[in-house]
Amino acid sequence: MCWIVSKLNYKHTIFILLTLLFTMVIERDIVSASERQKVGSTESVIKSVFEKKRNASITLGDDIKYLDLITTGTASFTKIKLLDSSVINLGPDSELLIDDFVYDPKASEVSGTITLVRGFLNFVGSKKQKSLKFYSSGSILGIRGTNFDLHTSEKGRISIAVYEGSVMLSNKSDEIFSLEPNSVTILSEKTQKPLIDEKEFESFKKTHRALSKLADKSNFKFRDDIKTADRIVSEIDSFKFQEGAKFLGKVSLKRDNNKSKALRLNFVDQVLKDKKIDLSVLTNKQLSKFADNVNSQPTKKKEVEKTKKQEKSFSDAFREARKNQGAGGKFTYKGKSYSTDLPSDKKERLSETNNKSESGVNRSVNTSGSLEGKKQPEKKGSYLPNRKGLDKPATTCFGCAPGYNQDGSKETDIFGNKMSFGDDGNKKGGPGKSGGNKKGAGPKK
Repeated sequence: MCWIVSKLNYKHTIFILLTLLFTMVIERDIVSASERQKVGSTESVIKSVFEKKRNASITLGDDIKYLDLITTGTASFTKIKLLDSSVINLGPDSELLIDDFVYDPKASEVSGTITLVRGFLNFVGSKKQKSLKFYSSGSILGIRGTNFDLHTSEKGRISIAVYEGSVMLSNKSDEIFSLEPNSVTILSEKTQKPLIDEKEFESFKKTHRALSKLADKSNFKFRDDIKTADRIVSEIDSFKFQEGAKFLGKVSLKRDNNKSKALRLNFVDQVLKDKKIDLSVLTNKQLSKFADNVNSQPTKKKEVEKTKKQEKSFSDAFREARKNQGAGGKFTYKGKSYSTDLPSDKKERLSETNNKSESGVNRSVNTSGSLEGKKQPEKKGSYLPNRKGLDKPATTCFGCAPGYNQDGSKETDIFGNKMSFGDDGNKKGGPGKSGGNKKGAGPKK
């Protein structure tokens, strides 16, 4: 390992170390998240039971987690013990989704939502205080602590058998019912109103009897206090049918497209959490009060949209600052400082700075009187301005051949004297009074 690291450069080594560290953090977070999401574990598994999303088989003792979609095969059963010691018994050809489940051990309270997509479940509640909701085919059952059966057919026919405690029922028409202990309620597929046909009750008992015997044959117990299927069958036979569901009233909840389910769940949840309210004797006035409270609460989507409208966007903040301050100003957005300049402002400012610099050079040249107008460009081979005085041309020609002037003439004559120009601009000999040599070039004797 050391040899490999030594062969890698510094950047590659840092990259590998950071990748390993990041992987360790992610794995730790996944484990801790899984631990937080646990809602219970299996205490009994008969034949084929699996988690549909992961397509993983469920065995005895496996953890059941938040948002698990538990599916049972033909003649298959499973018993799930929740964290508060409540029990869900899931029958054959059933599908159950744990939408939400929160257990507070300190307060000894349980809340959440469980969806029965299809099939059969039996719920045996613990002694902990509850506000649990069971959703199936558009209807919602609200319980605080009870023992009941819930069966949903493939066509959407819902059957409920309450063994003990009271159950609050809200159907898809926002009609509220109280389901009494030792009663069976069967809802219509279309209206979800309770049926009063005795034939439906006989059909329910037949289905329930077959299910109980299958569980007995598979050595699966729905309830510890009932040893045989015959006991369950005898209980159901003695239950009330037509008098089991008591109509309490109808509420008016705002329909927000696909948000109606959330509104209805929220409504049932508020009723359950008000411990002063008896579910079996809810009045229409009390129901309306809860409905008004739910309708007045903004949905999460509306709250987010309202917050976005209240918060200024960066563009709006920039426009406002630009309007008030113009170019060169500053403004603060979300704790950071920004300039009101546009890209064109910066280019214009840079151009003005360059022009001022050039105009300063031109002014100094024009004062001396040697140059006029704009700054003259420097060319190769030209006389460069003298650093000491801009009015005097330099004596050295940069870029010329050694000993020659810019026009190609020599700097000195054959005697070594510097060549100069007369008044007529013609080359003269050595130095004289007029700045040139006499005719017949040569040194003065």
